[in-house]
Amino acid sequence: MLSLGRTGEAWIFRNTDHRPASDTCFTWEHAVFLYDGRHKLKVNREMLSIVVIAIIIIAALFFGLLSVLYRRSIYNSDEQKNCPVQLPPGKDYNPYHPQMLALVDEMFEQPFEWIKIRSWDGLDLYGRYLHVKDGAPVAIQVHGYRSWGMRDFCGGNKIARENGINTLLIQQRAHGKSGGHTLTFGIKERYDLLDWIRYVLKRFGDDTEIILAGISMGAATVLMASELDLPKNVRGITADSSYTSPEAIVRKVIQQNGLSDKVFFPLVNLSAMLFGHVNLKEASPIEAVKKAKVPILLLHGTDDRFVPYPMGLMLRDACTGPVRFESFKGAPHGIGYILEPERYERILLDFFREIL
Repeated sequence: MLSLGRTGEAWIFRNTDHRPASDTCFTWEHAVFLYDGRHKLKVNREMLSIVVIAIIIIAALFFGLLSVLYRRSIYNSDEQKNCPVQLPPGKDYNPYHPQMLALVDEMFEQPFEWIKIRSWDGLDLYGRYLHVKDGAPVAIQVHGYRSWGMRDFCGGNKIARENGINTLLIQQRAHGKSGGHTLTFGIKERYDLLDWIRYVLKRFGDDTEIILAGISMGAATVLMASELDLPKNVRGITADSSYTSPEAIVRKVIQQNGLSDKVFFPLVNLSAMLFGHVNLKEASPIEAVKKAKVPILLLHGTDDRFVPYPMGLMLRDACTGPVRFESFKGAPHGIGYILEPERYERILLDFFREIL
């Protein structure tokens, strides 16, 4: 056994059980060193704990921010999907509410049939079919972002049905009765259009002529579908107020809200990939129309504050196939028909005569 005694400036460990052992000298410097090492180890562990907790908190806040951005940009809740048809708010639209309301009411008075199909990725998709006559062309009409076909096509549907064209007003994924909660600015919706086309051909015959028509996000959807392997039955596309790309319109909205698109677009896109499994840079109308094989009619209001008018011009210039561009002076987003119904109808009917 070792006993402890002090001699001079050193502590001496002596062997007291008579076994051979040399005295062990333990100086004050050793004691200080041991104490300092243990103290540093304790401090390091405390610092590590603080760093880990800070990382967890930052990660949770970042994850929460991404969740908020996802819900604000591309998530549609059941409440949003199933809310009643509303007229667009704001000073740009208020003067035209009476005309719009009359057209929407007329739409609801039309007899229709609910159609349900299964999408390529397993969602139930719904649409209203309005039959005019047997053997007539079918216009597949595609509404906009968080909107309703009954509103967006209150004018376009009237033109079609009064001129002998059957119409299928589809409800895009994450809208109305259709399944899903993630809208993708036309990226996945363009493949849904292929499913609707197949349904029309199977039901009405493989000689049925088809027109793809869209407004706003619906216009972007039909334009993005233009680069796909469409059957020859698709005779043409009408696109009213389309943006050039999902990225461009998201960046524009971010800027409009006083934020930096350089900072927030990557975050929005990351949230889309993480929660919605879609890359907003994956496809765009402006790239699709370069490969389009069908005639395209583009329409755009010069006072569009949501999808800027220059985007329509850029789409026109990007088209490599037959394209016609018509502008509506002073028209806000998507209501060219409301301002100039006779001219709008004449333009559509001229286009239909060219392609059908």
